Amino acid sequence: MHSSPEGKRPNQHCLPLTEPYPWLIYFNGKGEKKNQCYQTFCSISDPTKTYPINTPETDAANLLSVQHGWCLLENCIPNNDGSKLFLWNPCNLEKIELPSLKHNGINDCIMSSSPTTIDQVCTIFLFSSSSYSSIFYCQLGDKQWIEVDYREDLLKVSPSAMKDKDSEEELQPYLTNPVYCNGVLYAESWIGDTLIIIEKLGQHGLKISSSNVCLPTPMPFSFQSTRQLLESNNELFQIEILDAQDKVMAVVIYRFDFSQMVWQKVESIKDKVFYISDFGSPFACQAVNPETEGGRIYLSLKGNNFVYIYNIEDKTVMISQPFSNLPNKLFRSMWFLANQRVTDSLKEEIGKAQIREKERNALKETWGTATNTLSVDTVQVIAKHLNVFDYLHFRATNRLFRSGAPLFQWRSSCDTLPRFDDLSLSPLFVCFDKEDKVLTLVHPKHGLKYIYNISLSEVFMTPTDCEICCSKDGWLLIAVSTHFSFFFNLFTKQAVLHKYGPKTNRDARWIGFSHPPTSPKCIVVEFGKIGPCATMMAHISRLGEDEWGRLHFEDCNFPVYNTSPVFHKGAFYYLSKKGKLGVIKVEENISWKELEKPQAPCTDYLNSFLVECNDNLLSVFEGPFGKWVRVFKLNESKMTWINVKSLENYMLFVGNTSFSALANISGMENKIYFPRFYGQSIVFYSLETNNYHTFEDDEVVNFHTMREKLNCSWIEPRWH
Repeated sequence: MHSSPEGKRPNQHCLPLTEPYPWLIYFNGKGEKKNQCYQTFCSISDPTKTYPINTPETDAANLLSVQHGWCLLENCIPNNDGSKLFLWNPCNLEKIELPSLKHNGINDCIMSSSPTTIDQVCTIFLFSSSSYSSIFYCQLGDKQWIEVDYREDLLKVSPSAMKDKDSEEELQPYLTNPVYCNGVLYAESWIGDTLIIIEKLGQHGLKISSSNVCLPTPMPFSFQSTRQLLESNNELFQIEILDAQDKVMAVVIYRFDFSQMVWQKVESIKDKVFYISDFGSPFACQAVNPETEGGRIYLSLKGNNFVYIYNIEDKTVMISQPFSNLPNKLFRSMWFLANQRVTDSLKEEIGKAQIREKERNALKETWGTATNTLSVDTVQVIAKHLNVFDYLHFRATNRLFRSGAPLFQWRSSCDTLPRFDDLSLSPLFVCFDKEDKVLTLVHPKHGLKYIYNISLSEVFMTPTDCEICCSKDGWLLIAVSTHFSFFFNLFTKQAVLHKYGPKTNRDARWIGFSHPPTSPKCIVVEFGKIGPCATMMAHISRLGEDEWGRLHFEDCNFPVYNTSPVFHKGAFYYLSKKGKLGVIKVEENISWKELEKPQAPCTDYLNSFLVECNDNLLSVFEGPFGKWVRVFKLNESKMTWINVKSLENYMLFVGNTSFSALANISGMENKIYFPRFYGQSIVFYSLETNNYHTFEDDEVVNFHTMREKLNCSWIEPRWH
């Protein structure tokens, strides 16, 4: 049943269609005041533009999904007697009534098409929560929902479910992440991570069958990840996002090759932009400006008044400016794209972008013609007058320049390259770049990039993604799967296999080790939420021992950012999200203690880090959207934090691994280096100017223009 948008209340404004980008809808749930606005539409092109829309129908409704320009909402019937469902269009306030549902607990929804499509009838599928294996579906115009219990069918087609028959009574199989692609409805099976095909059988039935395709192997430490399937232009994608404490930790995107029936990792995709919220209903659309805006994932996490913008190609994440005029209580958010897929405004923007692309290509052709007229002798003369960093950038320009400027060993000493020794005087930034077996090293001052191809024995090579856990004394600890990791020294090329960890999925990204793995004193500690019940535990291993020690924490609530502990005076220290200290001591017995003192020295901050500096513990706090950065030193006799105004000749390197170092290169002292880039330069915070800068120039860097690198660390060069 359709309802007319006429007779709107004064504050019932339709959403403007001139915006060429999707909107982010914030639903703040049922309010206390009558006529309070419950849906706020935010523009990602201009965060100051927000549109509150309020209708009587949506005042107390619960949002289930947003698809094809329509919102699917439910009003719960009293006494837990089901719900009334309806579709609502924010652009014209049109409402379509659906049959009432005698069931509570809908986990996923999918619409086969727009409800206003002329050439096909829209079918709506509702997937029950994990405790109830049913699908409810109906076509527009039907009087009731059809329920299909798929439990037995799913157990038959899920291979891993049949391995242990005793587990069938304990496990409750269910389907999630439904997606339409090429006219076929797919969903993810919780048992076996299998892609399931769902087909309609006549008027009253569904056929559940396996595609015989498993979903891609999850990332290491992926228990808390969000994994979503979505379709774009008849292509099927899977995006997995690991987030912890409202922060994006890692992102992996795959595309399904229907010809070979395999998943392929996506390293670059310029023509698409993906929009994902932690509440579902993901989609992709054409990039307006492919070179500057394409290949991005816009991610909205619950409770945040901003979005993360992930760049697929360079594996960095940016934080948008905060949205204005939002309600105090943010219930949930979803992305919204009007059903008019390509509006006049979008066509105009795409046309302008295509003109700019042609101009850039013409400029590249002109540059290529100019450089090809140079002789090799001329290139050699130019190369002799360059310092080492400009020399390496010069080589990377084209094939001609590489032939005239031969490669040299990066540790070699040469009179014509006097600044090359700087590489061994400063900690370096290291990250996995594009391919999982290629590491990139970046000098924090000079910006020199050095590409390092990992070459290890077959025992270390697996098809899964590698994650840098932490570093110490020139060694990286790299996780390959949830049970497999190894130590690797970039400078000596040594590799040490780490024993398999606990045989359960975990969210233990807070990993540290006490000494290099070549030392008999080396201890590895993993601390975090373990298993389906998210119980806080610590796993401790000593190199050379087969068994892991285990410490279980009852009723422990110690949320930690994605940072490694500091090994200080024989114990592992952690700094919680709330600014409290926790200590794990590994002696004859393993012990854990959350310290009553000191109290957190700051409130309302974005990031916090713990660093050992000159045998002292320092804490670093970064304010919301980088408004300020403060450093404190722990007075261990009084257990209080003391404000630090200057680091003097020290510099701090913060991230998933944080440490300090004496500045042996002029100009690097009294600064805090972050795993962020502005352009091609690393960003630091100066305690002298109280601002963010790069060594490229003296200008202040805006926080929202920084790109934070994921899957990275700082490392101290060690040649022994």
